[in-house]
Amino acid sequence: MKKVFTVSLLFIVLLAMQSFSKEVVADKIVATVEGQPITAYELSNIAGFYHTRNLDALVNKVVDDYVIKYYAKKLGIVVNDEDVNRFIDNLAKRNNMPADTFLQKVKESGIDIDYYKKGIALSLYRRKFAIKMFAPAIRITKADIERYYKLHKDEFKANPVLIMDIISVRSRELAERIYSKLQNGGNFKSLQKQFSIDKGGPKAIPLSAFNKTIQSELSNLKIGDISNIIEANNNFYIVKLLNKKGTQVNADTVSTNIRTILFGKKIESKLSSWLKMVKARTDIEIFK
Repeated sequence: MKKVFTVSLLFIVLLAMQSFSKEVVADKIVATVEGQPITAYELSNIAGFYHTRNLDALVNKVVDDYVIKYYAKKLGIVVNDEDVNRFIDNLAKRNNMPADTFLQKVKESGIDIDYYKKGIALSLYRRKFAIKMFAPAIRITKADIERYYKLHKDEFKANPVLIMDIISVRSRELAERIYSKLQNGGNFKSLQKQFSIDKGGPKAIPLSAFNKTIQSELSNLKIGDISNIIEANNNFYIVKLLNKKGTQVNADTVSTNIRTILFGKKIESKLSSWLKMVKARTDIEIFK
């Protein structure tokens, strides 16, 4: 079961390198959960663990994880330094580097390592709590797997070649500006023409040509999706997936993968419903 959450958390290594806006650095309390403060400085250093650059959405997501941590501890769930270090070791291995080198790169990106580890701990509390609370009641049937396969056939192709438009720039700051424009409806082609080092047409690249972390980011894109900022070879890339070509894999071959995907979706749905209920009786304050 734990494999589900490992897969969903692989994005952290990419996202954690993308610090939240430098405007959010003042060390002031932005929220409390059962008296535990959440500061703006903390948000700026763990923002990479959450799929948003919007401050209000970020605060709400972090509050949710503080709530989960609060109730997880009541159940006797513990996340210790060994858990956090093991998680970092796994991220480092997936990036083909020693843990010390990996942490140094995180530090060089302007992230406070102590708060980076705190973000990992919050993620692990979420995972452990969800598994303990909801996993025993989840059932994935063969019909569920077949239904998902029929609706998502393009996701299951052997040796896929990705057809992509790519924006490449040399600075993270510029990449973040472009990414923000895209999030607000900017035209990919226009921004590519205006800013990209390489202004050529679409590229066809085998997924296997990328390292495992970038593979994880790109393999989850659907046609038309835009990736997060990807750092590689001292440049920064934003990818738009135009098409995916490859040999179709049958449902039986990928049934384990589909079961993992469906388990993750169901457990997140149950966790979301639980949060809506429990937050009503939890002491939460958010300061604007």
